[in-house]
Amino acid sequence: MSLDGFIARPDGGIDWLERFESEDHGYVAFFAGVDALVIGLIRGFLREGLVDELTVNVVPLVLGAGRPLFASGLPELPLRLLEAKSFPSGLVQLRYARA
Repeated sequence: MSLDGFIARPDGGIDWLERFESEDHGYVAFFAGVDALVIGLIRGFLREGLVDELTVNVVPLVLGAGRPLFASGLPELPLRLLEAKSFPSGLVQLRYARA
């Protein structure tokens, strides 16, 4: 997500992520260790308390407007930081678990 919390431009564009594609952020290792990946249903899973761990990549860019990572209406979810990694591009990867 962008530094100001957006995952896409208002029109859904993600072209701003292209400059980070050449850097390994652990996606291959991540996909090798998961049974399922759910994209687009995170609100429902968060609302039902079904998320045990959450990894968020923060890109050093302010978009100014766009589609937010989390829309309003979610319950409060206390988290505990498990790991923080920084990369040469300035991207920061944050891994959280339910507190």
